[in-house]
Order: sequence, then structure tokens, then C-alpha cells
Amino acid sequence: MNTTSIRRSALATAAAGALVLGSAAGVSAAPKGPKHRPAPQNNDRVVSVSIQGHAPIDLAKVTATSALSLRAKVWDPNRDGQARTVAVTLGVFTKRVGGTKVQLGGVAAPDSASVPLALRAGHEQRKVKGYVGSAVLASVWTPEQVGALKTALKPGDKAFVCISTLTVDPAAKYAHIVNKRLGLAKGKAVRDCVRVTDSTPE
Repeated sequence: MNTTSIRRSALATAAAGALVLGSAAGVSAAPKGPKHRPAPQNNDRVVSVSIQGHAPIDLAKVTATSALSLRAKVWDPNRDGQARTVAVTLGVFTKRVGGTKVQLGGVAAPDSASVPLALRAGHEQRKVKGYVGSAVLASVWTPEQVGALKTALKPGDKAFVCISTLTVDPAAKYAHIVNKRLGLAKGKAVRDCVRVTDSTPE
């Protein structure tokens, strides 16, 4: 290879290297697009509603004070501390996921009386406000209704006391998980429940 060819090859290699470096510099210097940020949640929303951890209910051992502890949380971005009414009812279902109401004499078991939940002390100005309440089983259902449920449950059978409905005033949107809990979302309801049995001897 003569001197002229060597020089041409060197120049070509240098030019190719300059193009590669220039391209890399262009890529690194290219302005980045704006970062995607979720839209702020400015609406009040119920983010959870639940029954606090509870052992299964044995109807044979229910007393006048047997109760379920209920909880709800509401997202309040404005921290306005306004008075809000939150209440739930309980229903008796065949299962937690996709269950239907237990039938008592061919009629769906009735929901409980409405149970009010009170704003927790110190939560007036919080963004996430907690509400608590207690459902005394012998008060929210009549003795006749409890007796009918005991009659419907044969030995070995089980049912589930679950959150059935929710009332919030002033109105607030529901998070997706809350809609699933209440059977308001597409697909099967996934309710929050406590198992119910009856060990009364026949």
C-alpha cells in the first residue's frame, strides 16, 4: 500500500470516528421530554372500608355485647375538617368472593341496621381521616333475624357477615378497592367479612 492510500485510510477512519462521537454527543445533548406525573387527587375519596380483625362468629356464643369493629378512611386533600356522616350496613353472604345473600325461607337475609362511624379524635385536619364504629350484633339485627339465621345454618355450614353498603355525606368518590368491597365494580365482589358458624347442638 502506497503513502497516498495510507493517508486516505487514516482520514476515512478519523472522519468515521468523528461522526460516531458527534452522534453520541447529539443523543446525550438532546432535550428530554417532560416527566409524566399523575394528576393531583383533589376530590374527597373513601379509600378503605373494613371490619377490623375479628375471630369467626359462633351464633351459639353471641352475647348482648358481641360486636364487630368497623373502620373507614376518607382522603380529604383540603383538610377542611368538615363534619361528615359515614355509615355502613352489614349483610350475610354465602362467601367472600362473588357471594350472594344467604336465603332465609326463600328470602334474602336482611341487612343490619345502619351503623354510624365517628371521626377519630385528632383527625379533623388530617388529609386521611379515620372513622370508627361498633356494630353490636344483638342490636343491629333483631333476635328473630338472628334466630332465623341459626335455623338456616346446618351443622358444618358457614356464612359470612360482610360490609354490604356504605353511606357518605357529603358525597365522596370511592376508590376502586371500595367499589370492589361493595360489589359496585366490574367482576366479582371481594367483600370484607367475618365467618359465621353455629355450634348449637341439635
